[in-house]
Amino acid sequence: RSSILRIPNPYGPRQQMKHAKYSIVGWFIRQAFDGGTLQVFGDGEQERDYLYVDDIVDAFLRVGATDRTDGEVYNIGSPERLRFVDMVDEVIRTARGGHKEHVPWPKDYERNETGSYRADTRKISTAVGWNADVLLSDGIRRTVEYYRAFRDQYWVRS
Repeated sequence: RSSILRIPNPYGPRQQMKHAKYSIVGWFIRQAFDGGTLQVFGDGEQERDYLYVDDIVDAFLRVGATDRTDGEVYNIGSPERLRFVDMVDEVIRTARGGHKEHVPWPKDYERNETGSYRADTRKISTAVGWNADVLLSDGIRRTVEYYRAFRDQYWVRS
């Protein structure tokens, strides 16, 4: 038995915080805590789905709890339409640190930039009744609170 869930931009407590490879939201929270610069390429208007860990776990549990989902592929994502720059602003506001800097796109940015991405979650919603519940502002608040309490266990402050 197997199913596939496509997960866009996951974030939340207990994530890796040492570099940007696995979570841009987590990395930006760390940068904000450390008073760093959160770089936004171009105007930051591209839309993204940012998905809090509790919503991801809920999707996996719902899909795994029924045979009806065997062999299916599901997109999961946020109900919010969020621009990249809005996520950056929310991290800075909630973490109370860091600053935003708009920088030009690198010369070969087309190889790395996907443009806007919005997950179509109708299939999983119909199949198992799943919809993301945690809005970005609440998810970032929860994540920031966690790292305020346990930061020393995830990175050494420079």
